[in-house]
Amino acid sequence: DAASDAGAGTGDAGKADAKLPQETTPTTELTLKSISPSQGRSSGGDVVELVGSGFVEGVQVLFGNTPIDVSSVFLIDSTTLQVKTPPHDTGLVDVSVVIPGDKPVSASLKGAFLYFNDLIITKIEPAEGPVAGGTAISLTGTGFKGKTTVLVGGKPALGVQVLADDHVIAITPPGVFGPANVHVVNERGAGLLKKGFFYTAAPAVSYLEPA
Repeated sequence: DAASDAGAGTGDAGKADAKLPQETTPTTELTLKSISPSQGRSSGGDVVELVGSGFVEGVQVLFGNTPIDVSSVFLIDSTTLQVKTPPHDTGLVDVSVVIPGDKPVSASLKGAFLYFNDLIITKIEPAEGPVAGGTAISLTGTGFKGKTTVLVGGKPALGVQVLADDHVIAITPPGVFGPANVHVVNERGAGLLKKGFFYTAAPAVSYLEPA
């Protein structure tokens, strides 16, 4: 009987040992898989979603070497974060997530986010031309690169050429006498210079001297 009890005890112990591995919950690996959208303004403040795994409260996010303030990091669940981008110079940057501690754990995506300049028009030369249109104008500012359209007085300008991110040239369309707003529009947004161009009236001929 003692042998039977010992055997039963051994069997119970074996069952208990078999359950131990099931009671251990593995830690989810920290990963960063995607960022959407993958570009934003250099002034920052754009809302971006990060998808990965192993996200927890207190996770830190960096764009390049710039950490995001904890008040701008929102944990949706263990696979999704929403953040507001910090200001940064233009260009591609790495994006990293870090769980701080005695032995910090991190994951990153190389060159995962593109910072671009805000679309701003600062100057137009010349700033006036005839209502008939046809004036070659040069616009300076920032954020012009892309599929860019120029509007003068709400009408598309002709011959638009983006020479650099801060320089575009175009030819004015026909307009109406007086000041006209000028827009530069591309996939990143729209820039406006109010009353940036003035349409002058065509010279009136009131008297002809006989030949």
